[in-house]
Amino acid sequence: MLPEWINRTDCLHGDHHCHQLSLSESDGPNQQDLLMAARLAVSDAGITVRLRYFDDGREARQAEKAAREAISAGSHAVVGHFSSITALAASPLYEASELPFIAPGSSHPDLCRQKRNTLRFFGRDDEQLRCLIAGCSVDERVLILAQRHNYGERLADQLNAALATMSITANVYLSASPAIGDEKIIQLALQSSVVYLLGSQEFSFGLMQRYAFSPVAKVILSDDAYGPATRQLTHPNIAVPFLINCGGNMLDHTQSQLLSRAFMLSERQPGAYFFTSYLAIRALCDSWRHNPHLQGKALIAHLRQQRWQTPYGELTLSPQGELQGLKWGLISKNDLPVLNTGSNAR
Repeated sequence: MLPEWINRTDCLHGDHHCHQLSLSESDGPNQQDLLMAARLAVSDAGITVRLRYFDDGREARQAEKAAREAISAGSHAVVGHFSSITALAASPLYEASELPFIAPGSSHPDLCRQKRNTLRFFGRDDEQLRCLIAGCSVDERVLILAQRHNYGERLADQLNAALATMSITANVYLSASPAIGDEKIIQLALQSSVVYLLGSQEFSFGLMQRYAFSPVAKVILSDDAYGPATRQLTHPNIAVPFLINCGGNMLDHTQSQLLSRAFMLSERQPGAYFFTSYLAIRALCDSWRHNPHLQGKALIAHLRQQRWQTPYGELTLSPQGELQGLKWGLISKNDLPVLNTGSNAR
């Protein structure tokens, strides 16, 4: 169910003469981030669109169904599918229909490979992997707890293989939910000097509640855990790999302004993919404002020529549709964003 404030947003309810912007994601915090980003980006671009939303269920078959519905509905562009499982499933359908698709959260390295109409407004898992490896040295005792049927499982496989080349043997456990429940894991959690929790934020937080990790261990969560909620976890030595934020503006707004306005909409702090979603939707809307006739290949070509000033530096698109200029870093818990209550909105 979509939030009630969507119905009060005139710029998202244009008539049939307006561009149709379709969003696709699953129910939960990421859906809220995508919708908040759309509300602010469309308004800031000064245009009106017809917004449609399609639930991808964070599952491949449902994502294919959502993609077909978005295509049949006459969409001019699609933004979303944060999960790589859904983005990889939906992208070929958009590609076959020459429908521009922007992924602001999917990090699978293959997403843009041999695609003309798929753009990634985020980093890649191979870049994140280098950050994860940097948190470990040869003498460490390593435990990897990863979420099955999720990008966490893929990261765990790649991380385990990379650590093996460094002569580091990791204990690896996979589960679809935080309830892994194994006496050996309880012991390893206390004995390991480096612990990786790879998967969704809900999965990682569930593991933090279920297991007691050594207070001197390094606990490294994957990028979905980036945000102020992770600061509330009690373990003293937590880090998250994410895009390095240099502190600059997002286009023509300060970060604080955008976060405050988003908080005022939903009374929750935006999560990891809010800024990249805002950038993706704003880039589309600015293009349509520049030339209302842009669609399909012409719209993609226009986006490939643009430069954007963002908190992550000046960004452009590569010929393969990858966002260039991003840098990853391993960010400690105390350096993660603080809760923004909206009190300093402009």
